Amino acid sequence: MNTPTGQRAAAALLLVGAVAFGAADLLRRVVTGDATTSTAITRAVADRTGLWNVAAVLAVVAALALLPALSHLVSAAGSGSGARLTRIGGLLAAAGMVASAGHAAAFYGPYSAYAAAGTAASDITALDTATEGVPVLALLIVLFLLGLVVGQILLFIGLRRARRVPVWAVIAVVVEIVAGSTGGIVPGVVGLVAWVAAYLPVALALRGSRASDHLATAAIALKTSRA
Repeated sequence: MNTPTGQRAAAALLLVGAVAFGAADLLRRVVTGDATTSTAITRAVADRTGLWNVAAVLAVVAALALLPALSHLVSAAGSGSGARLTRIGGLLAAAGMVASAGHAAAFYGPYSAYAAAGTAASDITALDTATEGVPVLALLIVLFLLGLVVGQILLFIGLRRARRVPVWAVIAVVVEIVAGSTGGIVPGVVGLVAWVAAYLPVALALRGSRASDHLATAAIALKTSRA
């Protein structure tokens, strides 16, 4: 995808993936609320099955969109300043997206099934406890966290060293990670905004534009409209 068309496609996929990931996490929080146990989550899912299924689809869409876009960033890293960090971070983040798709299926699917089947609370608890010892699920969680935390941070530091994104994009990705590990709807909203704020400059860089140029253009347009 190292062509103008491929770069535009990667830019679009980055934005789609960022919005979908943040929206999926926000919807998950809206559905589950303060529920923390498997039985409480199942009851919450039964009350809002539609939103839960939308969140599940968005989570998978996010992984499918971000994976090729991150792969493009890795292949287009070049050999200048920040290239090595960009490649390492991009590869880890891409692996995290692969794990994210599996994690979404393993997380959203069972609760939908429990709610639809009217599974007894004791059975839900037993099944939830049993999944904690499944090696492949543990591997998915490790890869998911490694890609989402370490991978993204290294990727954005590399992009910043290559002067492809502003410093606030690096700050935004850190905010996104912190918000993702904090419970509640407000952190979910912050996380969604941070996802877009982090990846928008990357998308603009792929299209040959800079975020500062677009902000300056918007400011000029706003002043003109007020005149």
